[in-house]
Amino acid sequence: MSKEQTTIFKGIAILMMLAFHLFVGADIEEWCTPWVYVGDKPLVGMLARACYPVTFFLIFTGYGLSYLFDRGRLTFATQIRRLLRLYIFYWVVSIVFVSIGMVVDPANYPKSWLHVVANISAVHCTYNGEAWFLFPYMLICLSSPWLLRGAMAERHKWLKVVFVVFYAFCFLALKWLVGHHPESVIIRQAHHYVVLLFYFSLGVLLYHWIALRGKASLLPRPFSQPLVAGCLLLLLVAVKSCFNVSLIDGFYALAVIVLLLQFSWRGGVGRVLFHIGKHSTAMWLTHTYYAVYLFPCFIHAPRYPVLIFLLLVAVSWLSAFPLEWLSQRVVARVFSK
Repeated sequence: MSKEQTTIFKGIAILMMLAFHLFVGADIEEWCTPWVYVGDKPLVGMLARACYPVTFFLIFTGYGLSYLFDRGRLTFATQIRRLLRLYIFYWVVSIVFVSIGMVVDPANYPKSWLHVVANISAVHCTYNGEAWFLFPYMLICLSSPWLLRGAMAERHKWLKVVFVVFYAFCFLALKWLVGHHPESVIIRQAHHYVVLLFYFSLGVLLYHWIALRGKASLLPRPFSQPLVAGCLLLLLVAVKSCFNVSLIDGFYALAVIVLLLQFSWRGGVGRVLFHIGKHSTAMWLTHTYYAVYLFPCFIHAPRYPVLIFLLLVAVSWLSAFPLEWLSQRVVARVFSK
C-alpha cells in the first residue's frame, strides 16, 4: 500500500468509527428515525456493527511500521517522538473539551485529581472513553522494534511457533482475568495490548504478503476485478452485519482492506477520503465529545441517520483545523528546546 492509499483507507476507517459510535446500540430508535428495517431491526444499526474501526487502524499501523523497519527507519527513539506528538495532540484536545465540559457538564468534568491523572496518561479515559486504545497503542508502538525484529527474522522459525502458543495462552488467561477482575486497570490494559497485538500482526502479515508477492497476487485474477471485488465487499459487510462475532473482527478487517486495494481510488471520492484521512486523528479524538458526552442533543437533532452522520462528520472535520494548528504550535515549541 502506498502512503496515499493508507490515508484514503484511514478516511474510510474514521467514517466507519463515526457510524459505529452513532448507531450501535439497542436504544437507537429513541433518538433517531431509521428509514429501513430488516425484520424489526433498523438497517442502520445492523450496518454499524460492520464498522468496528480499531482493527483497521491497527492493521495500518502494523503495515506502516513494517515498511519503516524494513528500510531501517524504525527505532525506539523515532517512536518516542511520534508518540509524544500524538499525546500532545490528545492533551490539547482534552484541555479544550474538558474546559467546555466544566461549563456544560460540571458533574463529570474534571472530577477528582485521580481522574485527571488517569486521563492525562490515557490509562483510564473517563473523559472520552473512545480514546481507550491510545495507551495500548502506545505500548505496541514502543515494543514494535523488538516485535518486528523477531517477525522479520528468517532464522529460528521455531521461536515463532513458541510465540504463537505463548500469545494464545496470554490471550485466554487475560480474558479470564478480565472476566473475574473487571475493575483492574492493569489487567484490562494488558488484555487490550494482547488483543491489539493480534490486529497489528495482521498488518505485518499483509506487508509481507504484498512485499513478497505484490498487490496483484492478493486475490486470484477473477476476484481482483473491481466489479467482483465490490460484490464480495458488499457480501462481506452483509454477513458481518448479520453475524456480529468479535472473534472474526481482525480477519474481517483484513479481508475488507484486501478488497479495497482492488480499486484505483482516483477521482473525487478518493480525494475526499484522502482529505478526511489526513484529519482522522482529530476526528477520532473529538467526535464522541460532540455525539456522546457534551452535545448529543445537537448532533441528534436532525433525527434521520444520514443527516445525523453528516452533521457529526462536518463538526468533527471543522474542529480538526484549529486543534491541529494549536497542537502544531505546541509541538514546535516542545521540539525546539
